[in-house]
Amino acid sequence: HENLTTIHSWYCEQLALLVRRLSETPDPGGEGSLLDNTTILWGNELGQGNSHTLDNIPFVMIGNGLNFRMGRFLRFAKVQHNRILLALAHGFGHHIETFGNPNFCKDGVLTGLT
Repeated sequence: HENLTTIHSWYCEQLALLVRRLSETPDPGGEGSLLDNTTILWGNELGQGNSHTLDNIPFVMIGNGLNFRMGRFLRFAKVQHNRILLALAHGFGHHIETFGNPNFCKDGVLTGLT
């Protein structure tokens, strides 16, 4: 457990460094910073490492590149992560109906992100 905490802490520190650098770098093609025009999705492959569940997988979304509303905590119980990937695709203008296994996309794009 201690090793996993150390590993995850290191990854979090690296993400924080990346985000800070993006926020400090002016966007050369417009106003604001690179972070204002970037979206980072950081996740884990498991909901609970000790049971290897695929339920409630944690994701962190940072930036404002796709105009998702940031700075809040959202809980989506028993929602397949394919739906957040669909939302990202739609944010990039690719209005696809499935991402990965079509059975995991029956309810469409994950709502509540904008």
